[in-house]
Amino acid sequence: MPAYKFKTCIIDGQEQYAVSPADCKDYPPETRSIQFPESLLSFVDIEMHTIAPLISDISDGVRCLSDEQRSTDIDKILHALDALADHHIYFEVFRQEWAGRIAQSQSAGPLQKRWQQGTRHMVEDLVGIQCQIKYLFSQVLDVDGEGGAVPEKMISYVRTDSSFQFRPQTTHYEIWNDAAFAEVLYPESMYDFISYHIQECVKRELRFRICKNCGRYFCITGRRTAVYCHRSFGRKGGTCNGVGPVSAWTQKSHKDEVLMSYRKEYKRRFAWINAGKISKDDFYGWSKLAREKKKECDSGTISREAFAEWLRQS
Repeated sequence: MPAYKFKTCIIDGQEQYAVSPADCKDYPPETRSIQFPESLLSFVDIEMHTIAPLISDISDGVRCLSDEQRSTDIDKILHALDALADHHIYFEVFRQEWAGRIAQSQSAGPLQKRWQQGTRHMVEDLVGIQCQIKYLFSQVLDVDGEGGAVPEKMISYVRTDSSFQFRPQTTHYEIWNDAAFAEVLYPESMYDFISYHIQECVKRELRFRICKNCGRYFCITGRRTAVYCHRSFGRKGGTCNGVGPVSAWTQKSHKDEVLMSYRKEYKRRFAWINAGKISKDDFYGWSKLAREKKKECDSGTISREAFAEWLRQS
């Protein structure tokens, strides 16, 4: 049995978490609250290469673990577990699970075997789950996707090779924090967390959209027409819904300037045909090349200054 009790639920749109020693009923649990489904969305956005060194430290610590080195290696493992838990709430149950195993382990051998099984392909597995969640969003819950009922879309989704494999849930209806009656999950692993939150998204038929500014999925909780999320963006402390419209307007203005320059030069050269300054073949040859340059400018391959300079020099 683990040396901790970890549980979670969703109340009034808030993810609630509590952890406390399993064998101490009088010990007040450590609690925290996060808006649902922010934990799932932030997990999808994790750059897994940033946690790979921590997983490697855990694996190395277990591999080197011996009776003589037990204290040093265990400290290394626990430090990496703490760092993972600080990185994301999903790793909290992972930390508690293995901290309990370390505390109860009587020999290095059994611990090494279990750790190797638990961490060998962990990063690759998590990357795969991220892809599965994004695919579920795009195929089932994306507000800009194809129409149809969520249950019908889920049938098509789970039949694909890229679908997420839902896990059985251990839940109980109980009083939470003496304030609410809720369906409470007792996760056995971090994968139970992920499955629980995905399941709730589907059950509640939440709608998501890719933010026009940062390119990441966000949950639509207010206006269905919202196209920007509320995440922090840039070093100045702004948010996507704050800086996004300004950035979009600036880009549109730049494109308008490019289009105006292109049209002005096009009309000027077209008038040269009647004035006998240029042949039709030469004009149409220039026009084709100008369209290609404009596409490069629109896509960002060349700057608008470079395109304007090309127009002047051509």
